[in-house]
Amino acid sequence: MCYHNSLNTKPGELTRRFGLKKGSCPEFSPIGHASGFTYPEWPILTTQQPESFLLGNWGLVPDWAQDPTKAAQLRSVTLNARLETLAEKPSFRGAFKASQRCIIPSTGFFEWQKVGKKKIPYFIRMKNKKVFSMAGIWDTWLDQSTGEQLLTYTIITVPANPLMAKIHNQKQRMPAILDPNVEIMWLNPSFSDSELDTALSPISDSFLTAYPILSPLNQEGADFETLTQRREYPGLNQQQSLF
Repeated sequence: MCYHNSLNTKPGELTRRFGLKKGSCPEFSPIGHASGFTYPEWPILTTQQPESFLLGNWGLVPDWAQDPTKAAQLRSVTLNARLETLAEKPSFRGAFKASQRCIIPSTGFFEWQKVGKKKIPYFIRMKNKKVFSMAGIWDTWLDQSTGEQLLTYTIITVPANPLMAKIHNQKQRMPAILDPNVEIMWLNPSFSDSELDTALSPISDSFLTAYPILSPLNQEGADFETLTQRREYPGLNQQQSLF
């Protein structure tokens, strides 16, 4: 699944990447590594407001969550949403049927490969694009006790392509990465459900590069270049380590 992401860019660069007006992205600091289980704030583009970024928290809380306790329980299991069950799962089907789609920008994500008794961390990114798009859905939840409204999102996952199947070799899933030509269509409310399978099919591994790194979990406060520096692991099969 996709629980570790990065966004090593700034608001101005992000708006230029998506062809938006200056000032259409709220201020945020570059994110070298973020775990979904910290529910980080992230700039997203939505179908309902595609001309400017909104700040949402990772971990979708559906609008029907009764109270803060239930909301907290739900968001820990809604960091990802399987494409195959979007229309079925209670946590996602309301947002999905309302076409509450979003784009989650990324500069690369982190995944672990099981090799014997070890887990080898990898960094995966697009070869020719610094910032690319993951597909997601979003929702808002109102805390009745405080009046605070929370905007949240989840990353859609799809079956792994051959590259990701080698890396994420236990669950064999990967984030739904949008081809740049599909980004506008994904945010179009008239985009039909029947087109989902084609638009969100696993991106070809020819567009991705991946390599082993030191675990980002052990490098709190490290800069992006340090976090994503290649690391060779003794005994790791060359075919596995060099994709």
